[in-house]
Amino acid sequence: MKRHSSNQQSIVDKLAPPIFDLTRHSPTLFTEATEMQTYFCSVAYLDLVNSTQLIKEIGEQNALTYFHQLFVSFDAEAQNFDAFRVKTNGDQYIFVVGLHENSNKSGLHKENALKACQLVNVLSSVIEQSPYYPSLNFRAGIASGAVYAGIINPNYPNFDIWGETVIRASRLETHAKNKQILLDEQTRQFVRGTIPLNTPKHTSLKGLGSTMYVSMQPI
Repeated sequence: MKRHSSNQQSIVDKLAPPIFDLTRHSPTLFTEATEMQTYFCSVAYLDLVNSTQLIKEIGEQNALTYFHQLFVSFDAEAQNFDAFRVKTNGDQYIFVVGLHENSNKSGLHKENALKACQLVNVLSSVIEQSPYYPSLNFRAGIASGAVYAGIINPNYPNFDIWGETVIRASRLETHAKNKQILLDEQTRQFVRGTIPLNTPKHTSLKGLGSTMYVSMQPI
């Protein structure tokens, strides 16, 4: 693993301490993109629907304060499910379960998928308790499979995840309707019988073609 200079390391340490605590479990995780590691994970994209309208209604500063508080509460909930928030992207909250050395052990795949589904369910409940709900709503997509993870350019450290699993989670979130949580087929296989699900369906997702998915019922 390539070491950062003291300057670079101080930047890394300040980015997000909870993120870099993961190095204790996976010392190879935070490497350059050319040294990318593969993990079997469950990835979730949760989108805040109508956030633009909320900004217009309560003003940018008030909205920024609210979203900050909301995402801080999301981070606190994520810790209860061994989940790692990869990033926020505007009004999206993106997290992953399974970024550790043992992620490729098949016995953990079902557990990781279940935690991802449970966490999204908890986060959706947090949104439903918001004073701005239901005008501020949510939708989410969850996918399980191989994920590449690492830092792009250690001179300007930026941790991220890549791969078809990540794309599938993103596409499912986009395809979901308000209050829907959509799971890909791999995630469905892991959690069926444990989480109430609706009948599987097929749809064509951009860049992925025909894709089977299922929607979660409230837990």
